[in-house]
Amino acid sequence: MKQLTASLAALVLGIVIGVGVGMAVSKSKVNESQAKIDALQAQMEASKAESEETIRKASQEIARSKSDLGRSLSQVSQLNNELIRIKGELTALKSQFSQPASVTAAGTEEPASASPPAAAAAPAGPTTEYIVKDGDNLWKIAEQQLGNGMRYKEILLLNPTVSEKQPLLVGTKLKLPAQKN
Repeated sequence: MKQLTASLAALVLGIVIGVGVGMAVSKSKVNESQAKIDALQAQMEASKAESEETIRKASQEIARSKSDLGRSLSQVSQLNNELIRIKGELTALKSQFSQPASVTAAGTEEPASASPPAAAAAPAGPTTEYIVKDGDNLWKIAEQQLGNGMRYKEILLLNPTVSEKQPLLVGTKLKLPAQKN
C-alpha cells in the first residue's frame, strides 16, 4: 500500500508539474500572441490614420480642381459670348460692304453705308419677357427668340441695365421686342 500511495503521489506530482509546465509554456505563447495582436492593431490604426489623411488631401484637391474648372468655364463662356458678338458684327459689316456703291454728285463712288447705323431709341411696340438661362448671351437670345442674332442691339435698347460687355446673369428678366415675321 505504501508503494501504491507513493506511486499515486508521484503520479499526482507529475500531473501537477506537467500542468504547471504546460501553463507556463501556454502563458508565454498567449503573451506572445497578445503582443502580435497589439502590434497588428497599432499597424491598423496607423494605416487608418494615413488613409484618412490621404482622403482629406484628395478631397481638398478635388475641391480646388472644381473651383478652377468653374472659373475656366466662366471664362470660356465670356469668350464665347464675345466671339458670337464679334461674328455678328463681322456679318453686319460684310453685308454693308457687299452692297453696291452709289455715285455722288461729284461722280465719285462711295459705299452705300460705310458705318454701322446709329443707335436708335428703344423700339416702340409690344414687348415680351424672357428670363436668362445658363449659357445665354444676347446674340443667342436674339437669334432664338427674334430670329436674328443682330437684333441683340434691340434687346440692349429695351434693357438699359444690361451691357454687352458683361455676361448675363441667370434669372435676369429681359424685355424683348415683338418678333418680326
